[in-house]
Amino acid sequence: MHPLPEHVQAQEVTDLIVTEIERVLLDLHIEKERVIGVGVAAPGQVDLERKKVRYYPRIEGMKDIALVAELESRLEIPVMIHNNCSALALSEYRHGGYDHRGSMFTFLLRTGVNGAFVHDDEIYVNSRNQTIETGHIPINADGPRCSCVPEDACRPTCRTLIQTLWTCVLPSLRGSMKNCRQGILLLGEPLNVLQGILLLPLRY
Repeated sequence: MHPLPEHVQAQEVTDLIVTEIERVLLDLHIEKERVIGVGVAAPGQVDLERKKVRYYPRIEGMKDIALVAELESRLEIPVMIHNNCSALALSEYRHGGYDHRGSMFTFLLRTGVNGAFVHDDEIYVNSRNQTIETGHIPINADGPRCSCVPEDACRPTCRTLIQTLWTCVLPSLRGSMKNCRQGILLLGEPLNVLQGILLLPLRY
């Protein structure tokens, strides 16, 4: 594990990825020609068509970064990219053992909030083939400003709502919520219980 320091730059993260992959191949005596490919589960919104990280505010300079092109150029190995929460959600959908009945929404709660929706074994993306950013959905014009927008803008998001849900609402639902672990909230059947809470701010 490599905890990232504050104010880390996008190029530093890219360099770290390259260094670690090369170190692992060297340690395991694996020739690059034998590697089918490298998968990158990137934070922030990912443009799957252009193979770029569109934006991630917690890493300075992580905006419209052609991560796949740079990694393939430096590693000479095929690289595929997706959003980190989407990759986690698909893994839990396929291998988590949950009775999701074909649809599952995953909230990833760490220093920020993200979410991913998997339906019929496919990760949901928007019409531009970009991953969703649940924590940046505007829901309340009078709420606190999100860190992803300029100081003079007011674009509060569901990040605050989900954090409130995590700390205040879920303790009362522990009897029916068995899918909370390590900052991951998996919503299958319990979504019926919580949808009224989540949708209420959207109605007014």
